[in-house]
Amino acid sequence: MKEHPIKIRAGRGKMRGRRYKVKKGPLIVVSHVCPLLKTAANIPGVDIVEVNNVNAHVLAPGADIGRLTLFTEAAVERLAKEGLFMNNYKGPKIEKKKIAAAEKKEEKKPAKKTVQEKATPSAKKAGEKTKR
Repeated sequence: MKEHPIKIRAGRGKMRGRRYKVKKGPLIVVSHVCPLLKTAANIPGVDIVEVNNVNAHVLAPGADIGRLTLFTEAAVERLAKEGLFMNNYKGPKIEKKKIAAAEKKEEKKPAKKTVQEKATPSAKKAGEKTKR
């Protein structure tokens, strides 16, 4: 039987207004206020956040990384268009030309030498006969 995400807390926390423990579920990131905000509020564990309010506390509650995060298409477009969360980014700017060049280099790598060829560079291939 599947466990219910809401559990009653053990100890005195019940008396102090912390009666229920709710497990965290997926996070949905939207671009603007929409009806989805009210819809997901009824599902326990599911959180919905606008794209400009995304932070580490929401993405990794309790410092546990790996939360399932769903971005709407409009949210991803808004991230790219407005450059959100890119103000301190100092990494390289990768262009499509550089990516294509890197892929070509990977294709041209020579075949690895066998153990025998590494040990004795003068060794011939197994199929060839040696002169005596």
